Amino acid sequence: MKKYIFVIFLFISITFIYGQTESDFRVSLTSDNTGAVITSYTNRSLSVIRIPEIIQDFPVKEIGDRVFKNNTTITSVILPSTLEKIGDEAFNGCRNLTTVTIPASIVSIEFVTNLVKRRESGRDVEYNTTNFGDCNLTFSTQVALKQRGYPFKFYSKEIGYYTVQLLDDYTGLIITRFGNKNELNFNDLKTKSMTTISDVNIPSTMEGVSVKVIGSNSFQLPDNLRGKDVYSARIWIENRIVIPEGVEIIGEKAFSSSSSSFGQGFISVILPSTLKIIEKGAFSNCRNLNNILIPGNVILLGEDAFYRCEKLTQVNIQQNTQLNNRIIGNGAFSNCSKLNNVIIPEGITEIGEYAFSSCSSLTSITLPTTITKIGHRAFSYSGLTTIIIPETVGIIEFGDNIFQNTKFTLPIQADLRRRGYTGSF
Repeated sequence: MKKYIFVIFLFISITFIYGQTESDFRVSLTSDNTGAVITSYTNRSLSVIRIPEIIQDFPVKEIGDRVFKNNTTITSVILPSTLEKIGDEAFNGCRNLTTVTIPASIVSIEFVTNLVKRRESGRDVEYNTTNFGDCNLTFSTQVALKQRGYPFKFYSKEIGYYTVQLLDDYTGLIITRFGNKNELNFNDLKTKSMTTISDVNIPSTMEGVSVKVIGSNSFQLPDNLRGKDVYSARIWIENRIVIPEGVEIIGEKAFSSSSSSFGQGFISVILPSTLKIIEKGAFSNCRNLNNILIPGNVILLGEDAFYRCEKLTQVNIQQNTQLNNRIIGNGAFSNCSKLNNVIIPEGITEIGEYAFSSCSSLTSITLPTTITKIGHRAFSYSGLTTIIIPETVGIIEFGDNIFQNTKFTLPIQADLRRRGYTGSF
């Protein structure tokens, strides 16, 4: 008797939790007559839908075209382990749908879409319909669908201060914009005032997926505060930015201020050990930044990465004995007029053109034994009076006028001539 009571209780509990029965689903046979296809769903009152594995003694293999389309009540769907195919626009327009639970046993799903035409600007445009178009899927759900073969790109989402999107290879997230208009309290545009934030601690994960890329221009403060993009233009980061572990790339001009008279306010940036690439101009014109530690996994400091950081005094590029062919890009620290202490570690093989040009406070530099190339005018118009090149350094490819307008003594000049430098001093 107790066994029967338990079975009845379990049935009632499942029905209560999901509020659905087999009769909520209308079905037909698959084309090979081996499974069931859900052709429609009649219960429009439930937010959580669990699609059965068996209906009328057949495994549920397909969800048909447009079965749940525009059902705005649905917030969560649990798929059966038997599922093989999701039909055209099956969940399209379910704008409150956030999570789709996919059993681990499902390694791939066939997503059926149709090519349709619509009229745009007086002409017919062809486009593919989407199975999950206009849904609000969490990033972890997006990854799960991508891993099973979902063919379409997901749109960006606003989360807190950030606009975020799944990377094309769905291995992580890219922050495309800092400054969500719904999260910041902006003053009247006529006052030209800004929202001030002391510290920014970028989250390492959002909705269960790691942040891997800080996108190009994502934190940039434009020249003109009266620009159309007032949401990002009117933010002043006052103190510190912490970029979390897991981030591998900082995109082009991500934190730059392109203005010659106006720069970002932060004085320090904490970079993660996972960082590999700092792209072109990522921190250019950050005029209050005073020191930087470059992690040992960074293989490329891009062109103009820290250009015209006028208060930057110290740069420490950490060593990594596992990495060679690390590059300091063209103009990476040019016009950093207060830079007086630079540590260039073993593993750096190339210093690009103008890399330390016009660093007037830089008086001494020690090159690593791994250096093979120094670009055109790399140290021109700097304050160099001393350069140390280990005797074990091999042949160096010198660019033109690397040390133009420096203050080397004659013995140092003679040593550089001996090593093959032919430019001016």
